[in-house]
Amino acid sequence: MNPSCHQASAWTGIVYCHVGLHQEAIEKGAVAVASNPDDPMTIWSLGHSKQLAGEFEEAKEYFARTLRLEPTHVWGNIFFPGVHLYSGRLDRAEEKIRIATQLVPKDPLVAGWEALLWAKRGETRKAEQAARRTLSHQRVLTYSHHAYHAVAAAFAVIGNPARALSVLKKAAGTGLPNYPLFRDDPHFATLRNHPEFLRLLAGLKREWEFYKREFGYPNPVEPLCATLRNAESGPESGTGKSSGTRLEKFLSYLGETGSNPITSCWPSGSWPIRPLRCVFSLLIHLDVESAQLILSRGSCGSTADGPTTSLFPSLYRNHASWFRVICRALSAVLGLRPALRFLSGPGVLVL
Repeated sequence: MNPSCHQASAWTGIVYCHVGLHQEAIEKGAVAVASNPDDPMTIWSLGHSKQLAGEFEEAKEYFARTLRLEPTHVWGNIFFPGVHLYSGRLDRAEEKIRIATQLVPKDPLVAGWEALLWAKRGETRKAEQAARRTLSHQRVLTYSHHAYHAVAAAFAVIGNPARALSVLKKAAGTGLPNYPLFRDDPHFATLRNHPEFLRLLAGLKREWEFYKREFGYPNPVEPLCATLRNAESGPESGTGKSSGTRLEKFLSYLGETGSNPITSCWPSGSWPIRPLRCVFSLLIHLDVESAQLILSRGSCGSTADGPTTSLFPSLYRNHASWFRVICRALSAVLGLRPALRFLSGPGVLVL
């Protein structure tokens, strides 16, 4: 993705926050806002990611900033009531609902917020009336799933679990398969032990875990990369022994037990040599320097730092040799990145 294309970052963040990758969404939104700090839609997108992540105070600030730049921004107005509802500021939520209704009459999301407002105030009949307005809306909008989520929360609060679960499934099935959002929503407290709710969460969790594996952070090899990079600036740096220090750090890291993100990101037994697995991940993430460091110390013999022992048993020496070839090829390609970026121009994918 071209880092200068802020719209790509903003919309990627919006997609991420809908599937429950909240931290990733916030990071994408922050990149977009940093590159285009005066665009209301970009600012709103980061506020929306904050809202779904439960960071309501920060979401409120981004929504307010959106409306300072563009007071009639539709999404800034219709999403704002939810921040106050989830923060317990019902009077402020009512005010924002009134403003949004004036701007967009009969909007299903605003009606959903109204249903939740009345539910939290104990006004069951009014909550049901507002919920019916949302559910009877003929058009399915790009944000209808958020309206269904708000209505499901309202039904859960007024003690109607069957309707709450029915509408919540509709929210998940129309663009909001957000496991952490539903799991942590305080309005679903009465559903926590409901078998149907637990089945819904179990299915959404499987989907969420797939998205985390495919797109999520943190990068499983980033702790190793950081260890290898930071070692150069340690007390050994400048003494000619930086590579030895980095190797020691690496070996120490591999020796850790428990939740080691490097050794836990492959199925057990699938590739038993830890250094090669790390090299593979480092190459995927284009950290050629760290991969080369490991491979350079992977054979018997001696170096300027003294004798070394092989990191790779003889069975895997050919694998290490192939990785060295790949490292050299990647180094050559990455060395051309500035030229490729210049030739590719803006708005296209770059390395």
